[in-house]
Amino acid sequence: MRARRAAALVAAGALVAAGALAQQPATSGSAGRGAPAASASARAGASASAPVAGASGSALPAGHPPVNDLPPGHPPAGGGQGGAGRFRAPLNSQAKEDPTLPAGTIVIELRDGEGVPLPGRDVFLGIVENSVAKGESRQKKQAKTDASGNARFDGLDTGSTFAYRASTIRDGATYAAPPFNFPQAGGMKAELYAYPVTTDVSQASIAAQGIAYLELKDEVIQIEMAYRVYNLGSTTWLASGVEVPLPPGFKAFNAQRAMSDQVWEGSPQGTRFRGTLAPGMHDTAFRFQIPYPENGEAEISLGLLPHVQAMRVISDAPRGMELEVDGFPQGSPSTNGNGQRVLVTEKELPRMDPNFRKVQIRLQNLPMRPRGRWYALGAALVALAAGLAYAAQAKRGKAQSEQDLALARERLLEELERLERDRASGEVGPRTYEAARRSMLDALARLLQASEGAQGPVQRP
Repeated sequence: MRARRAAALVAAGALVAAGALAQQPATSGSAGRGAPAASASARAGASASAPVAGASGSALPAGHPPVNDLPPGHPPAGGGQGGAGRFRAPLNSQAKEDPTLPAGTIVIELRDGEGVPLPGRDVFLGIVENSVAKGESRQKKQAKTDASGNARFDGLDTGSTFAYRASTIRDGATYAAPPFNFPQAGGMKAELYAYPVTTDVSQASIAAQGIAYLELKDEVIQIEMAYRVYNLGSTTWLASGVEVPLPPGFKAFNAQRAMSDQVWEGSPQGTRFRGTLAPGMHDTAFRFQIPYPENGEAEISLGLLPHVQAMRVISDAPRGMELEVDGFPQGSPSTNGNGQRVLVTEKELPRMDPNFRKVQIRLQNLPMRPRGRWYALGAALVALAAGLAYAAQAKRGKAQSEQDLALARERLLEELERLERDRASGEVGPRTYEAARRSMLDALARLLQASEGAQGPVQRP
């Protein structure tokens, strides 16, 4: 569910990494690749809710723009080092059926970004078996490419419980084709494209869109960060421990899992990003929480990946709340995909600014009490009061009192069940849960005591 929402954040986003790369030293010009999962502009009035495909090349959701295009407004990119000219899409690693190969055979073709064979290189074949009887098991096979840049694996299991993935490593960067199963007849061919690698982001044509969505939950503010990173050149950026500071006291950090080697991991300052960003488009996301402020105001400083050229901030917005982001326009009201009111502000840089590495967010006039299911507790206590009142009214008769008390008891048990569900789903935090549960159990005990007075001893739950 979380991954799906992160997907909606990026997928519907029309944030553009506009023409600033024209101001950046060009390393070449290719772009566009399948996108994993994360754009946050969808949360404000967008209808997209399905996950976006990953760099594995799986299908994009209906209505998604072609991934082989440059970001809207970007000038035509060149075809070589520093060259100018028509945009050329990168070669994407892929796997496809090959009826000319025997069943149980996989041929891996390893090429560089220009399609030239890479002989004498290590390639890997990951094998995953999933079965009810054995559970999940994994193994890996390795081979070297021949003079034609090909490697062959024979005698493999073709059952539906087996999945395969071809990959290679070049200068520390990982390149892989999407996972696949064998067809009913014939073998499989996996095409891998490995590009030159740099660890210096300034030597790769990188531009990124960022989105932060702030959700006001019980006792915490949950922040989801989503990035869409475009590599518009022909050199892979191998990110290695890129520091992205998070607000002091953050907790519950959780990163979106990717099929690639892209990883967000904790650090003393916040989080670090590492992984392979080959030519094309990549989406990545994570979320964390900060304590809900007690004074109705929150100051939130968010670090950013390098080369963010467009940034959008979206926040839940109860009536009267204000959103301010330093250097951004005033937050304007909108609605998210659930029809809830949000405030939205965004900034797009006319050219790449290496100093744009953080945003300072202020939320003002926040509700003084976190939102939760306190209404459930109120409804239960109302039911209790009504039941006790009926029990005290002897004029209503014993049968009527017993019926009213039974109804109140049923309502209270329903609210207790709802509280447990909301705690399990994260809608209610631990302090709210404990306070509400204690109050409800106390009310239930008094309600049972009243029932004993109305109809004699009853069996306690």
